Amino acid sequence: MFIIKPIQDKELQKQYCALCGIPYYEQAMAYKAELEGEFGGICQFELKKDCGVIHHLRPAPHVDDFEMMFIMGRSTMNFIDLCELHTCYAPQDAAEHRLLIGIGFKKQEDGSYFVDMHGMFGGCGNH
Repeated sequence: MFIIKPIQDKELQKQYCALCGIPYYEQAMAYKAELEGEFGGICQFELKKDCGVIHHLRPAPHVDDFEMMFIMGRSTMNFIDLCELHTCYAPQDAAEHRLLIGIGFKKQEDGSYFVDMHGMFGGCGNH
């Protein structure tokens, strides 16, 4: 079983980023996944003026759990949407292509990813 929860401690966020081989962004918020009580992955994201940005959605080394990462990504998107930001971007290297497409992003011509979340979490709309 896994649990998704916010990382409140910036030092812990920094440690998890190092463990996953990604840069630590001090200004970013983060969620962590715990798998059987152990660290399973991290999602670093930001709320910008008019959109959300998922910087990284990465599993811990030697963790291969698509469902856990999918749910952490969608949980992050839902939080961003609840903050009244209904669009979200992710850089090309934010996560595996398959995962970003799976959670609803579309690849853009520049290699980045974009998702319009209008109606995605409200039970109606075009998703």
